[in-house]
Amino acid sequence: MSGLPTACALGAFAVIARRSGELPPVTVVLAVVADGAHVLLLASFVVGTGFLSLEGQVVTVVPGLLFAWILATGLALLRRPSAPRRLGPAGVRPRAAS
Repeated sequence: MSGLPTACALGAFAVIARRSGELPPVTVVLAVVADGAHVLLLASFVVGTGFLSLEGQVVTVVPGLLFAWILATGLALLRRPSAPRRLGPAGVRPRAAS
């Protein structure tokens, strides 16, 4: 049952990371893929056999995607920032005026 809350958290991360641009795009892509996979994981409660069943490979593939996102994001957070950046309210970088 933790698939939906995890999907919500991954989706929120993807939106914020995309808007701020502070983390590499690979973290956003992995979050979106893992988000979709966690929503798909809910199907395992109704499917009796096959890939999507509780006895299928979905119970190992989906957590694997989450762990890949955790690893990529952790490594991205460990990188040394090139220069301090000024962030606006809610931690989002203000957009440049055009």
